[in-house]
Amino acid sequence: MERLDKRVDSRLPITPQILDKLISLLPSVCLSQYETLLFSGLFSLAYFGFFRIGELVVNKSLAHSHTLSLDDFSFSENNVSINLKFSKTDQLGKGSLIIIPSIDSHVCPVHLLKKYFIARPKSIGPAFIHFGGNYVTRYQFNAVLKKALNVANITSDNFQSHSFRIGAASQSSKMGFSDDEIQDFGRWESKAYKRYIRIPTLKLASQI
Repeated sequence: MERLDKRVDSRLPITPQILDKLISLLPSVCLSQYETLLFSGLFSLAYFGFFRIGELVVNKSLAHSHTLSLDDFSFSENNVSINLKFSKTDQLGKGSLIIIPSIDSHVCPVHLLKKYFIARPKSIGPAFIHFGGNYVTRYQFNAVLKKALNVANITSDNFQSHSFRIGAASQSSKMGFSDDEIQDFGRWESKAYKRYIRIPTLKLASQI
């Protein structure tokens, strides 16, 4: 008999309101204008693209074979297209094309990514790098996230990189998207996405 996983997932969602605060506060959190552009683009993309952190940044300095590369991004006036070659549920590398439209907001992923890529050093490899060329790591992503949350006076204990993905699924459900649409947005192959939809928590977090 299949055993059910009864562990409680205590991770909280990044809501639109929290995302707005985080990106607004990054200039006071990051050490340079370039780092602000880098993490603004990363935070916005993680949310609006339903990305897993391992698809965006590396775990170790050389372990980047499945991380988004510079040539995986293509821009038009109104959207960004992203060629995701590998993911947790696509180990054979069939790939997914993710198209994210622009929105009328200062957290718009298309606008923020364009600004970052203009400033990014012209080198091949992972898309998200520091100005000196080093790759952004999962540890650095979480460290900047927690620092920004603390500056915003939001307790950071239950927020992690996956909170962006949880928040995107929860907000999509709140906006009335169907289960099939949410599953497609997040590239889930099973019904596991239902564990990410936390409307009661979302309503509480939106009051922060």
